[in-house]
Amino acid sequence: MRLKFNLEQNYATISPELEGAAAISFPYAQFKTSITEARWDLNTQKITMTKAPDVPIENSYFYTTRKDLDSLRFNAEKAEYDIQLQKLKVSGIPYIIVADAKITPENNEVLILENAKIGQLGIRIGLGWAKSHFFTTGQCPVMKYHRQLMQAILHDKIKIAKAVNVTVISLDQAPQGYHDFDKGAAKKYVIDPHGMLVA
Repeated sequence: MRLKFNLEQNYATISPELEGAAAISFPYAQFKTSITEARWDLNTQKITMTKAPDVPIENSYFYTTRKDLDSLRFNAEKAEYDIQLQKLKVSGIPYIIVADAKITPENNEVLILENAKIGQLGIRIGLGWAKSHFFTTGQCPVMKYHRQLMQAILHDKIKIAKAVNVTVISLDQAPQGYHDFDKGAAKKYVIDPHGMLVA
C-alpha cells in the first residue's frame, strides 16, 4: 500500500500498489477494499475512497474478512470511513448477490458497522421479482433435520422457547391466553398448571 502525506493541507493519499488487489483493510468493520483512490482528511478523521473513472467496476470491490460471511462481496464506486465513529458507508453499489438474487440496496449504498454488521438495509422489493421468483407450497423435509434439532435443544444450544416467543401461563391465566391468541397476539402460550416451568 502507498501512503503519501501532505502536511501543508493536512491530508494523506492512500492507494494499493496493485490495481484490483484488496489492499485497504478496515479491521473493526472486518472489510477490505480494492478501491484505488483514497484520501484521509486528518482534520475530519475521515477516509474518502473513490473509484477512478478508467477503472472497471469489477476491479473496485469490497468483501468481508469475517469467516462466517465469506461470500459477502460487492462492487462499489465510493466509500467513506469515519475513523472516530468507526462506520464505513459504501455507495455506488450496483447490486449485492444474495443466493441467486441480485439485491439493489436503497440509494445504492450500505452502512457497515462493527464486525461486518450491515446497518439498516433498505431494499427495493420490486427488483427481487426481476428473475421471476415465485412462492410455492409443498412438503418441507422436516424429518431430515429432526435429529440434529432435537440434539441441539437437548444440549441447550438452541433456546426454542425464546425463538418462538413462548409465554408460560398458569391455569388461571388460560382463558385470557386463549382470548389474546384468538385476537392474533404474536405469542405462543404454554399452560403450566403446577408451576413447574421457569417463566
